[in-house]
Amino acid sequence: MSRQFILIVNLIIVICIQGCVSASNEKTFSSEMQSVKREVEVGMTKQEVLEILGEPTDIDTTQEENKFLDEGEEAWYYDKPFFSFKPKIGVSFKNGLVNDIDYIYK
Repeated sequence: MSRQFILIVNLIIVICIQGCVSASNEKTFSSEMQSVKREVEVGMTKQEVLEILGEPTDIDTTQEENKFLDEGEEAWYYDKPFFSFKPKIGVSFKNGLVNDIDYIYK
């Protein structure tokens, strides 16, 4: 067999494996997000979120930090070791209560 053939076969194998890993990560992310959304619900207080998820990794409180925040809103971000995915979990608060839970690429 030629070196080119072996190289092409190896490249195809790597591409196939990468595709499987990406699909697996997306499934894991979806499962973890559903788990967080079952525990953290719209209307919960900041204290309740702290008890469930602990201290956030990052907090945005102004539009300078996060252009999507409205007056009186705050966003907490979690990038914890127990999350195996790249995006962070974002929990948004309005007047001290949870008003949205989503993943954030920040």
